[in-house]
Amino acid sequence: MQDLKEHLERIADTPRADRPPVDVAAGAARGRRALRRRRALGGAGLAAVMAASGAVVAVQSRDTAPPPVTLAGSASNPLMQRASFGWLPPGYRVTSREEQHAYHGFGQFVAVADGPVRFEYGAITLTADFTGREPELATSPDGVLERRHRTSPVNGHRAYWAIPPGRYDPESRPVELRWEYAPRNWAVLQVSDKTVADAATVRRIAESATLTGPRPTKLPVRISGLPTELRTAPVRQVKLTDRAPVAFSMGFSGPDAAINLWTARSPSQYLSMVETGQPIVPNTRIGGRPAYVRHAVPDPMAERHPELGPGRFGGTREVLWVFGVDGFDVQLSVATKDLGVLRPCGGLLGLYRRIKVLGPDPAKWTTAPFG
Repeated sequence: MQDLKEHLERIADTPRADRPPVDVAAGAARGRRALRRRRALGGAGLAAVMAASGAVVAVQSRDTAPPPVTLAGSASNPLMQRASFGWLPPGYRVTSREEQHAYHGFGQFVAVADGPVRFEYGAITLTADFTGREPELATSPDGVLERRHRTSPVNGHRAYWAIPPGRYDPESRPVELRWEYAPRNWAVLQVSDKTVADAATVRRIAESATLTGPRPTKLPVRISGLPTELRTAPVRQVKLTDRAPVAFSMGFSGPDAAINLWTARSPSQYLSMVETGQPIVPNTRIGGRPAYVRHAVPDPMAERHPELGPGRFGGTREVLWVFGVDGFDVQLSVATKDLGVLRPCGGLLGLYRRIKVLGPDPAKWTTAPFG
């Protein structure tokens, strides 16, 4: 999937902690985290590159029914909660829940908590790794693989420090505690806020956490049908968060597409290019609502994130925003090379018309978003 949104904090109007440079040995881990955010936010760095293409093509603004084509639906829920925080330090709250599906069909569930100071990837993260194998250890600044530091069990499960308190500045390398909460299933707790990164606090967070079998999460959207190719494509990541501005994000791969809902705000508050800070200017209307359409948006991230390796970036995307839809802004994108997958449902516009936004009240959300 080809989706990265760089510098979320510049768009979210939320402060972030100043982070010291991360050494080269941490590049791979940082790249994985960057790719995670890229998957979450959709659209080949959408907000970063929307102004990069000069060709704007009008979209018909009248409401028409989707093309009469039968599409296969799915009753499955793409966001299954597998971990949750219990006790958190004063001032902290859960801000994100996401499930990541890795390339071979397994994945991770990640919960994020933030406190008074926001960190780029979250101040506290709890990961339930159900890949069937222990996550890789980090490497030290001199390139040596970190070793396990045994500690007392967490709720009866064997545990160790992957990065013990005091080894590094947590803002550059988070303190990390791991425990095997079920056979071949690992919990990974990372703390980047040095004010709560002492051993006693980290252990208290770990011991109060709940790791369970998958439970469906209520989502703010219902999609009446997806092309079979999308329905069966691996969903790399689904995210639900109350960390402004993104509210719901789902990214597919093979084909490469993304569906995002953002907390509604003025279109001008979305930056169309991070480098210049130019705001988005709606260029059409859809269903009476302001909208923004851009074709063949280039992906500028290859040089910016070489740590992700060749083949992660490149090509162009088709982008559609519709603003002010029942409390949300809807953002859709698809790789130009995969646009044919959406033709049976009328392209991005047809896909948009198959999406029903359920509003900002979680009581009205659904655990069965497809069908």
